[in-house]
Amino acid sequence: MTKSVQDLKAKLIECIREPTPEKVSRRADYNDAMRVHATIKQRAATGLLALLGPEAYLDNEKILLALDNTPLTYERDGQSIETTGMMDRLKHVPEYLEDMGQIASDAVAELCIQYKRRLCKVKVYGVGGSATPAAMAREIIENSGRLGFDFEVVRRDEPNFNAVDSNTLLIFSSFSGNTEETINCLKLAAKSGRATGRMVAMSTGGKLEEKAKRRGVPWIRIPCRVHQPRESLALQLVAILRIISDLELPSGAPDVEPYRLEDQTLQAAGQIVRDLHAEVEQQVPFRRNQAKQIAAKLLRGDLGGRGAHPRLPRIPIVLSSASNEAVAYEFYTQLCEASKIVCHVASYPEALHNLVECMKFSLASQQGVPWSLYFIKSDDDEPRVAQRWRYTLAEVFPDVEPCQFETIGETPLERSLSAYYFNAWLRLYMAFLNGAQPLPVPTMDYMKDYMKRIKRKPSAADK
Repeated sequence: MTKSVQDLKAKLIECIREPTPEKVSRRADYNDAMRVHATIKQRAATGLLALLGPEAYLDNEKILLALDNTPLTYERDGQSIETTGMMDRLKHVPEYLEDMGQIASDAVAELCIQYKRRLCKVKVYGVGGSATPAAMAREIIENSGRLGFDFEVVRRDEPNFNAVDSNTLLIFSSFSGNTEETINCLKLAAKSGRATGRMVAMSTGGKLEEKAKRRGVPWIRIPCRVHQPRESLALQLVAILRIISDLELPSGAPDVEPYRLEDQTLQAAGQIVRDLHAEVEQQVPFRRNQAKQIAAKLLRGDLGGRGAHPRLPRIPIVLSSASNEAVAYEFYTQLCEASKIVCHVASYPEALHNLVECMKFSLASQQGVPWSLYFIKSDDDEPRVAQRWRYTLAEVFPDVEPCQFETIGETPLERSLSAYYFNAWLRLYMAFLNGAQPLPVPTMDYMKDYMKRIKRKPSAADK
């Protein structure tokens, strides 16, 4: 068996470099090359999983580093920081929290002088990994009992700006700065003239920076410390919360202060993340690592063992109450995008009502359970909703053992970030068990590049 393990490890490391469109003359050839590459890689990984079992597989640093091979070097406080992959960069999340607040405050200082306590609506324009931080920001403020203003996340290409008035702040967010939907939104907003002086843009650079500066729109630089938008969630989340905090948008009650994001709040959240990192990072062995154990259970139904069948038949169902819906949705998107796993997301009680019948039927009519349950439990859950969930588990699914993460922290920000951070490690381990590299998104990269070459038709605002 030792020789087989060594051979498969060598095969996994050997095939880790993916083909690129530039090196392939025709798109069809590129698709074929990607298919062959993914097949070889996944067979090597699942072969190792079958020989070793989940415990030895996830505890083997060489195997995981072969799949998590996305180095990035960046500067912080004049110091060069080298990272080898997503596992390595996750330990730097507390730094993102502590640094980003001041960056955002500096960028909107002039805006605050003119509009502090004068705005009562926020619209954030972004898609994908640049929309989720806004949804989480809204959730955190609502869970804090201070959402006394309209807060909308707009995932559109040509939104209607007629509803924008003098009380509305518009935030345009794109990690790359080249997301065509977000750039078009900024263009339409500026053309409408309804948001003059009340717009903010944020990106690592790109066309969004150029267009914002040309129009005199405050621009927040997202530090280039990560590769993909999904890695920048903490950076964008803190920026949006700090903008809202500095502008002191209304809490909804005269005796309740507006939402405030203080430096000590971010430091406390950073410490929560550091403590959690010490419990779930790769070097923590499987038997003491909750994230590794849940990854195996969600995909296999149990912890498995050496010689177990390598197939991963379970479909994870991610559940949370409405109080953590954005956190659950973020995890779902990353299971699809990063872990390359088909899954489902639902909030309870509403969406769960739509699932219980088919889930119960599958239990009653089929041998084995084709799905697994993962739910996020939090002190922010409404008591009656939590009670209904416990009743559903006990009465409808008495023989199903769900996986659960209970959020940590004294504040909604800490609890939200603890769930996000635990889920970040969980989906990495699930990607590794699935034989997938957690960072590249070649299909989406191709589609974005393809759409850049297609001329945009004039919108209604252009006519």
